[in-house]
Amino acid sequence: MQVNKERANEVTDFMRRVNQEWVSKGVMTKAGAQSDERARFSFFRFLADNNLLQDAEEKNSDLWIPCPFHDDASPSCSINEHKYVYNCFSCGRHGNLISLIKDYKNEFERSNASYYQVLNDFLRVDKEMQATLGYNSIFSQDNDNYKFEEALTKFRFNPPKGTVLPSSYTELADLLIKQKADIKMISLFIVLMQNHVDVREIYHELYGNNDISLNSDSNTTNVSLDDLLKDDTESTLENLNSF
Repeated sequence: MQVNKERANEVTDFMRRVNQEWVSKGVMTKAGAQSDERARFSFFRFLADNNLLQDAEEKNSDLWIPCPFHDDASPSCSINEHKYVYNCFSCGRHGNLISLIKDYKNEFERSNASYYQVLNDFLRVDKEMQATLGYNSIFSQDNDNYKFEEALTKFRFNPPKGTVLPSSYTELADLLIKQKADIKMISLFIVLMQNHVDVREIYHELYGNNDISLNSDSNTTNVSLDDLLKDDTESTLENLNSF
């Protein structure tokens, strides 16, 4: 599998933006980091969950901790949540949150995770991020684009006139759920969303095809948003191409 660098950057930016909402509150504590959902991408959350805040000190806008990667008699590792970076002035380890987690897992949990695997792990478990970005993995196959186009040609049509379009993937998913869309419609929605197609284009693709009925009596299912987002693009494409 190959890393989609554009997606990787978008995931990192999303994590930084959400964390910044928490940082902007101005009060960062261990309890707050572990309870505030906006802190789920913070250094503070990771440090608190791994008991790395002992002997931590605050200096100016930075948090200083004993570096976990070497014997550190006094805190020499600087954490800056605003810039989303860390830097140890003794051993030279540095990077963003993903770099810290990757190095920590590999050194203390005998993991062999890459930077992008750690980044992808955040995306795979965060439904809000998936719904916002429109995909659930930063990895892609070489032939994804070909399969995507092949599947899409089966459902080309003109959208209905005078329709109020959904403004987000979540709104469109809610519409599909409420109207008990059939499995073909759900599969197509997932494929298009995971390939980052604009929500208005997806709506046009779904609702203009007479062969796909919202009120179909066969193959109907009640689906949660979690269900819509949990499959990867590859398996969804295979399901779609089977129709």
